[in-house]
Amino acid sequence: MQDERKVPDAPEPPDGGAATPNVAGEAVPGGEAPRPEPAQPPAPPAAAALDDEAAPCHEAESPAAGVAPVPEAGAESASPAGAGPVPAAETESAPAAAAQAAVPPPAREPESVAPPTAVRRHHWIVRLTHWVNTVVLVGMMASGLQVYNAYQRFGIRGTRLPLPNPLDMHPVPRWARLGGWLAGGLNWHFFLMWPLVLNGLVYLGYLLFSGEWRPLLFRPRDVRPAVEMQKYYLHLRREHPPQGKHNALQKGAYSFIVLLGVVSVLSGLSIWKPVQLSWLTSLFGGYELARYWHFVAVWLFAAFIVVHVVLVFAVDPASLRAMITGWYRGRFPSHD
Repeated sequence: MQDERKVPDAPEPPDGGAATPNVAGEAVPGGEAPRPEPAQPPAPPAAAALDDEAAPCHEAESPAAGVAPVPEAGAESASPAGAGPVPAAETESAPAAAAQAAVPPPAREPESVAPPTAVRRHHWIVRLTHWVNTVVLVGMMASGLQVYNAYQRFGIRGTRLPLPNPLDMHPVPRWARLGGWLAGGLNWHFFLMWPLVLNGLVYLGYLLFSGEWRPLLFRPRDVRPAVEMQKYYLHLRREHPPQGKHNALQKGAYSFIVLLGVVSVLSGLSIWKPVQLSWLTSLFGGYELARYWHFVAVWLFAAFIVVHVVLVFAVDPASLRAMITGWYRGRFPSHD
């Protein structure tokens, strides 16, 4: 029978805990064994220490666990591996982005346009003769229609010339006549005849001595520009053709109106003095034809005035002010 020896129990530790094993795993009696010191973490680099010191003292505390931090404006959020940083603007909510896109950009201020340059366009003689001619010519036309109303046909009484006449045996409206009756119409016609002739001579004399006739004379080279200008007026051409002081159609109209004025004066003289100026009356084909050509000239003058006024207001209203003040400030400032 073996000799069993009783090994005394190890005393319990003072705190009532279990015996602390030693390094070999055996229990160490008589109190708590010394614990090994935990390994100290490596010291952070100097740069990290400096960053910690430079951080503001009022830095916000770390968010609670499980709550994703909200990226600050301008910061970059984490992206999948290999995809690079994602701008924070892309992480904004869709409603905020849509609202921001709906804000219209600020309106741009219109660029200031320099006013057109004023140029000297018409001499005072041109302006004076223009307005005198306008008043006198209207009076001559109205008094001539009063004379025509006494016999509303061309040809010897009882016959009719085979020529077109829209007013054949049709009285002229009273508002278009001046004089009231035949004698009154003749008196007005002869009275206004001399201012018309004198005013025309002053105007032609100024054009000849000043050289202003050059930009007004219609030449063969103006045929094609006149066609292009007519296309523009008929809306067959979008851009206004280039021009100087006058376009090609204006040159043709002004050249024609001067010739028409000469024909009107000469045909009127042949009617007024058919015996004394018989040679002149014969040039027009006799008294009745001279009267007819004089009548046609009146309607050509009327058509010119209507077209002239309409185009002034429709195309270049500044030319009307220039004919009053002499200064032009509009679309076509060239003075040729």
